[in-house]
Amino acid sequence: DYTFSNATLDYRIYRFFKPVGFAFRAMHMGRYGEGGNNSPLAPFFLGSPWFIRGFNGAALESLVVNGQIGQDNLFGSKVVVSSFEVRIPFSGPEQLALIKSGFLFTDLNFFVDGGLAWFDQQQFDTDNNLSGFSDATPVFSVGVSVRANVFGALIVEPYLAKPLFEGAPAAFGLNIIPGW
Repeated sequence: DYTFSNATLDYRIYRFFKPVGFAFRAMHMGRYGEGGNNSPLAPFFLGSPWFIRGFNGAALESLVVNGQIGQDNLFGSKVVVSSFEVRIPFSGPEQLALIKSGFLFTDLNFFVDGGLAWFDQQQFDTDNNLSGFSDATPVFSVGVSVRANVFGALIVEPYLAKPLFEGAPAAFGLNIIPGW
């Protein structure tokens, strides 16, 4: 009943200049074809912490209630996300980290996340929006996180992120996924 193709483009670059590292990610995920916009699969959600940190819980509720963002600005069958991080090795090998540890490997990270979600190309036409969705609007957040390597197998990342909207509260979150 549904015919579509899913495309993923993912570009990442990491550079280390002692004592800090820089990480950049640009990614696109999209469902294309006749059934791409109305597939039985859930739409992509930009507020997922592995896309854009800070658009969860009370922060998201505050933005929606105050009319600063529509929930459909964060959902789509297609997304583009980008992140830039400045990473400081906090604990780990003596040659790299501020605190020597042979057991606990952590990074202190300062980040900027941004992204855009949409269902239909007409969402980019602000003069004549016939798609039934709101205009596609990019969203951004800034914040700080600590990424910890647990037993060499799991990355745990508590973070504090602030959406870049006037009056938006900061949001605390926790990523439990492989770090990028």
